[in-house]
Amino acid sequence: MVKLCFCIRRLPHLSREEFLTYWSRMHPRAAGPEAARALGMRRYVQVRALPESVNRRVANGRPGLEPEFDGIAEVWLDSVEAYERAWASPEGEATMKRLMEDERNFIDWSRSTIFLAEELVLIDETKPTPPTAIDAYIADFEPHVQTILGKVRDAIRRAAPDAAEVISYRMPAFKRSGVLVYFAAFKNHIGLYPPVKSDAALMKAIAPYAGPKGNLQFPLDRPIPYALITKIAKARRAQDIANDAARGSARTAKGTGKRKAKRRAR
Repeated sequence: MVKLCFCIRRLPHLSREEFLTYWSRMHPRAAGPEAARALGMRRYVQVRALPESVNRRVANGRPGLEPEFDGIAEVWLDSVEAYERAWASPEGEATMKRLMEDERNFIDWSRSTIFLAEELVLIDETKPTPPTAIDAYIADFEPHVQTILGKVRDAIRRAAPDAAEVISYRMPAFKRSGVLVYFAAFKNHIGLYPPVKSDAALMKAIAPYAGPKGNLQFPLDRPIPYALITKIAKARRAQDIANDAARGSARTAKGTGKRKAKRRAR
């Protein structure tokens, strides 16, 4: 992505407060409700300067600096090419015309500047702490997605009442001896992992939901097949039990072999 940065200074007859009020309340109205779509905006942030007394202290020890800007408009765009296409379209041109006409009411163009840039993040301590419990994971989503995730959780729990709930790879999971199922919410679907290997009937039922690498994707705009999720979790639990038995047999055979070897060595 690229970012459009518009570093703005107000017209001389406006106070800082008058400028900020007009910018945040009146200017968006001039753009119209379809401005974001018409101009290809992905994100728009107004960076508002703190009082001049605070900024004088920040600038202390740096003689010759230009006065601070009153604000910076930051607009995230998909690419330079996407920006050029959107802003050259009839809709984009009409929207920009309205915006620029309104800018004359509060922006001093002769003391402002605008440019496209790329971000290079060197430090970021603002990322949220990953959830450590399924309740916290679900709570991060919109209410309707929370409801779906809760029902997915219940569907898995019915199939594996002896499994523990954990967070693994930042996703909710149910674990017995091994992880039975991971599930997660995405923009357009609920994902279920890992790949399932079971009888022909179940494999046929899950085929319409197959995603990359064998994971399953349940679209959010269609009914979620909770009963099918329960069957998948049952199949995964049966595989886990079979793996337990195989590991137990291997350990028994290994122990028997060691005892026979000891007797022969005597």
